[in-house]
Amino acid sequence: MADELATTGNGTAPAAILAAVHACLDLLDLKLDEICGELAISGNHCSVLLYRARLRLRTCLSEKGYGAGELSDEV
Repeated sequence: MADELATTGNGTAPAAILAAVHACLDLLDLKLDEICGELAISGNHCSVLLYRARLRLRTCLSEKGYGAGELSDEV
């Protein structure tokens, strides 16, 4: 997967990479240093990818009509 971390033409990581990093942390319960080691990236880069993934997820859910209050109540 480390080979796939190249950015797109506009300088952003592909959505699949953002989703994979987010899934590793939140669904597979991997630690940040484990994810960084597996992907051969720095901790700062991994944190940026997680921030972008969460931002895209929040935007997507917001566009679908879910607000922050609605999401926290349903979990």
